[in-house]
Amino acid sequence: MEKKVRLKKSWLIVDEANGIVIQRMDEGAYLEAQDSYDCFDQCFQLKGKEPIYFLSDMRAVKGMSKEARKVTAADAKDANFHAVAALINSGASKILGNFMIRINKHKHPIKMFTNEAEAIAWLKKQREAAGL
Repeated sequence: MEKKVRLKKSWLIVDEANGIVIQRMDEGAYLEAQDSYDCFDQCFQLKGKEPIYFLSDMRAVKGMSKEARKVTAADAKDANFHAVAALINSGASKILGNFMIRINKHKHPIKMFTNEAEAIAWLKKQREAAGL
């Protein structure tokens, strides 16, 4: 069963079968800090205090402000994110993304992927490792 919620620049989808929350960004979206806060708030409304294993489909994103990156890095743990998989378009984006991950110091596991099935499998493995 899937539950979908519309945000300003994306859709949030609760994928109960895989135990994950997916955010699919709109084509050409430029993400600001408020977009991250809105996502965190909605995830909390959808999942309550349950740990969140999150797939961020960023393949259509045009860009992300510095403030949005800071919010995402600093506040995702408070939003109960336990692991995040970021889905991107290319190997070059993956290299840049991994560099940004190191700079922004996340408190939870985060990994970049170019293949959605691999991203979901990694999130499921993270859930299993946590005993969920």
